[in-house]
Amino acid sequence: MWNSGTIASILKRQEYVGDTVNFRTQIASYKNKTVIYNESDKIKIFPDTHPAIISRELFQMAQDKREKTIRHPSRPHKYLFGDYLYCMDCHARMHGRQCGTKRENTLYCYECATYRKSKGGYFHGVPEKYLEDEVLRAIQRIMSKAKSDSDEFHRIMQKHLEKKSDDSKAVISADLEKAQLRIAEIDKYIQGLFEAKVRGEIDGALFASLKKTYDEEKEQLNAFVAELIGKLHEKNESANKVKLLMQAIKKHDTVTELTPQILADFIEHIEVGKCQNTSKKLPFSKRDNAISVFFRGIGIF
Repeated sequence: MWNSGTIASILKRQEYVGDTVNFRTQIASYKNKTVIYNESDKIKIFPDTHPAIISRELFQMAQDKREKTIRHPSRPHKYLFGDYLYCMDCHARMHGRQCGTKRENTLYCYECATYRKSKGGYFHGVPEKYLEDEVLRAIQRIMSKAKSDSDEFHRIMQKHLEKKSDDSKAVISADLEKAQLRIAEIDKYIQGLFEAKVRGEIDGALFASLKKTYDEEKEQLNAFVAELIGKLHEKNESANKVKLLMQAIKKHDTVTELTPQILADFIEHIEVGKCQNTSKKLPFSKRDNAISVFFRGIGIF
C-alpha cells in the first residue's frame, strides 16, 4: 500500500540498513532557527545499532541509481545507455538522438552534450548497435573469467583495487585514530591555558600566542580527519560495489542480450572516445569509437 515516494524515502536513508546517523543538520543559533544541512565530514555514522529493514547491497544499488539517473524526455525509443554514457575527452554526458545520412536510414545513436551545444567538443557520435555489441562482449568476458577460475578472478580484483587505492584501509584507520587523539590532547591543552591565565600564571600575550598555535594545528587536523573519513567512506562503498558485482555474476548464468537490469547489475559508467577509423568515407553505422567500460567497484577490467 506504500506509494513510490515512501519507497524512495526509505531507500535514500541509511538508517534503514541498521545504522544510526547523527548530525545531519544543525541550527545556526537559538535566535536563528534556520536548519543548516551539514557536509559529509560532520555527519557521524554508527553502524549496526538496530535491525536492518533493507540490505546494504540493495541500499548501495539504490544510491548508485539515484546518483546517475537523469530525466529523459518522452520518446518512443527507449535509449538503453542514457544513464551511463560520458564523453572520454570532456566527461560531459552523452544523450540519445536519431541520426542518419543520405545513404543510410535513420539510426539511433548517442552524442556528446558539449558538441551538441556547439561549445567546441569533438563529435563522439556512436551508433547504439555498436555500443550494445561492445558492452555485451565486455560483460561476457568478465563473466567467463569469473566462472572459469573464481580464485584467480578474486586475486585479480584485489590487485586491481589495491592499485587504485593510495593507502590501505588499516593505515587510514590508524592515521584517523592518531589525528583524533591529537585533537583531544589539544583541547585539554587549551583548557589548561585558560585555567593558567585565570590563575595569573601566564600573561595575556603568551596566552594568545599559544592558543593561536593550537587553534591552527587543530584546524589542520580537522581538515585531515575529514579527508580520511572521506577515503574510508570511498573504500567501504567500493567494497560494497564489488560484492554487488560478484552477486550479479553468480545470479546470471549467461548474458546474451543487454537489459536495463543487466546494466544496473554490472556497469558503473561507460566512456566513449573518438572513432578509431579516421576515413572520411566511413559510413556512420560502421563507426568504431574507442569505448571504456567501467564495472561496479573495480572500474576498467
